[in-house]
Amino acid sequence: MASSSQEEFTLVIPCDEIDSIGSSVTVPCHLSPDISADAMEIRWFKGTDCVCLYKNRQVTEGRGFEDRVNLFREELERGDVSLQLRNCTESDSGSYLCQVKSDLRTEEITAAVQMVSDDFGWIKKMVKVEAEWTEEERMKMEESAVLTEFKASNMVDLVKRMDEERRKEQQQLKEARICLDNILKELEDKDNQLHQLHQMLAESDKTIQEHLAEMERHEQLEDSHCAGHMETEDAATSIRKTHSQELPPDMNSEPGVDPSESAPASELRLVLLGRTGCEMSAAGNTILGGEERSQTGASTVRQQSESRQGVV
Repeated sequence: MASSSQEEFTLVIPCDEIDSIGSSVTVPCHLSPDISADAMEIRWFKGTDCVCLYKNRQVTEGRGFEDRVNLFREELERGDVSLQLRNCTESDSGSYLCQVKSDLRTEEITAAVQMVSDDFGWIKKMVKVEAEWTEEERMKMEESAVLTEFKASNMVDLVKRMDEERRKEQQQLKEARICLDNILKELEDKDNQLHQLHQMLAESDKTIQEHLAEMERHEQLEDSHCAGHMETEDAATSIRKTHSQELPPDMNSEPGVDPSESAPASELRLVLLGRTGCEMSAAGNTILGGEERSQTGASTVRQQSESRQGVV
C-alpha cells in the first residue's frame, strides 16, 4: 500500500446507503487509491461548523460536538477517513463536507445525511451530492476550523503547562522527601545523643553513689575511733578510782592529809595511757595543778596544828 502524500487521490462515499445503526452513525469516506492518510490533515464540517479536525496526528472535536465525534485512527493507514457520530439526534441531519489535505493537494466531498427514527433506533439515509459552497460559507468554514485548531493549540499548550506543573510538583515532592529524610536523620542523631547523655548521667549517678558510700564508711570509722577514745578515758577514770580506794594508808604521811592527795603521779600515769602527745600534755598539766593545790592545803593544815600545840 502506498503511503506517500504526494500521490494523487480522490475521495469516495458510497451512494444511497441506508443503515440501521442505533444511536451511533458512521459517515463513510475513504481515499482512492487506498493510500495512508495518517500524515494528512482531515477536516469534517456539518454545514459551516467544524465537526472534527485531524492535524499533526491529533484529533480535536469541534464546538458542540465534544465527546461525540471521532475518526477510526487504526484505519487511517488504509485510507479510511470515515467520521463516527455518537448519541445522534434528528438535529444531526444535514450536509457533511470532508476535506483531506496533503502537502500539495486538497480533495473534498459532500454527503447529505438524513436521520429517521423507528422503534429500533435511528435509520441513516445518506446520499452523495455535488454541493456548491459559496465563498462566504467557505470563509465561515475556515474560521470554524481555525477556532478548532486554536482550541487544539490551546489544548496542546494546556497539556504542556500541565506537564510542566506536574514536573514542578514532582521536583517539589522530591525536595520535600530529601528535606524529610534530613529531618529524620537529625532526629535520629539527636535521639542517639540523648541516649548517650542518659548513659553519662547514669554513670555519674553511680559514681556519686559510690562516693557517698565511701564517705559513709569513713564517718563510721571515725565514729568508731571516737568511741574507742571515750571508752579508754572511761576505763582510765575507773582504774584511777579503784586504785585510789585500794591503796593502804600511808603511815609516813602527815596527819590530816588525804592519802589520795599523795598519788598524783599514779593518776598521771593512768590518765596518760592511750592519749596523744597534746592530750597527754594537757592532762598532765591538769593533774599537776591539782597536786600543787593539794600540797598547799596540807601545808596550811600543818601550820594550824603547830600553832595550836604552841598555845597549849
